[in-house]
Amino acid sequence: MTFVVHEDEPFSLEPVDSAFALARLGGFVRAHHGGKVSVARLVGHVRLPSGETLHIRSRKAPAASVLAWLAYVDPTLSAVDWSSEVSSASDSSDVGALLAHLFLSELRRAFTRFGVPRVYRSAQVVSSVVRGRIEFTQLARSGGDLSRLPCTVWERRPLTKAIQTLAAVVEIVRNDSVMRQASPSNLRSVSLALAEVPAKLDMETLSGKTPLGRNELGLTRALKLAKLIVDQRWLGDAGSEQSIGYLVNLEELFEKTVIRALTEGGIHVRPKDAAEYRRGPSETGRGSMELDAFCPELAARGVVVDAKYKTAISAGNLQQMVAYCFMTGARTAVLVVPGGHIQDRRTFTFRDRREAGESPIRVHIVELATNGDCVNAWRRAGADMVGKLRVAVGGAVEHSAA
Repeated sequence: MTFVVHEDEPFSLEPVDSAFALARLGGFVRAHHGGKVSVARLVGHVRLPSGETLHIRSRKAPAASVLAWLAYVDPTLSAVDWSSEVSSASDSSDVGALLAHLFLSELRRAFTRFGVPRVYRSAQVVSSVVRGRIEFTQLARSGGDLSRLPCTVWERRPLTKAIQTLAAVVEIVRNDSVMRQASPSNLRSVSLALAEVPAKLDMETLSGKTPLGRNELGLTRALKLAKLIVDQRWLGDAGSEQSIGYLVNLEELFEKTVIRALTEGGIHVRPKDAAEYRRGPSETGRGSMELDAFCPELAARGVVVDAKYKTAISAGNLQQMVAYCFMTGARTAVLVVPGGHIQDRRTFTFRDRREAGESPIRVHIVELATNGDCVNAWRRAGADMVGKLRVAVGGAVEHSAA
């Protein structure tokens, strides 16, 4: 059974499912009156104790956009563009199912075109006939029984790290009720091809740190898709490798996108910059607040940039920006929000009544489009956001908030 909801929109769950969601998804789930809950900043699917599968969609970014989004943010993936294969995906598609379909289709294509890569490995066998090299020392120890010759043979076997890693990811897909239904024929085909391969996940291979062999280069694209599956699976209990679903953290993704766009736009940016403060008179009582980004060269005293994956700007968000400006010495801040959801994008101006000569703190609202269906579309959206940010910092219509 499936249950489809949208992020930030309240819905009802069975008590056991509601308790599960609150416990396993933590701060992403919020309780409402009447026993309802809502899920924020996540898309994907998760299995519930009642047997239902909860599908979470986003009105800000459809499944195809999220997949291209993931590829844009990860530098190891951004050179791969599969927009032609996801362009037909509807807004109601599950991002995990769409990704599983692409992965299985690509893996089957690679096996059909290049075969399953094999390497020569030595193996110890006992045979009644001579196979490979006879191990005479072992033969002597066994009493010279010629009917049981110990031999060393060389076999071509599909036991490379890349193949074992792909077998492990196919197993992840098979164990997920949503993903395994995405492409049943391709799943059967690749499972047969990998039947003799032990599944063993190697993160060095997935991350590209372990180079592929010459006969494995045809698997490059499949491995990149496999990395997306592994990176975004939602694990169950602590210490367990068994996943309870496939969920993408859109808030984290949005923040990374803003940083990447600023960097690609030629702006010097310090991500996760720390604004320090002190508790009490003692120098030992120090703490810090973490800014999403600080751009020290964008204005005379720098610009604070904060990514807010939300559809409304609250007073708390503005107070946070003013505090960051006060702590860093900046007089300019920018809130980056998803495109098309915030109607009033005027600049907020905060004046210090105690110091008439001090320039005011200005907080600008800048949009970043989140509907790109390919990596290049996300790159264009990032460049457009950076252009708007530069214009905003240079001057905007003010909304006074003294």
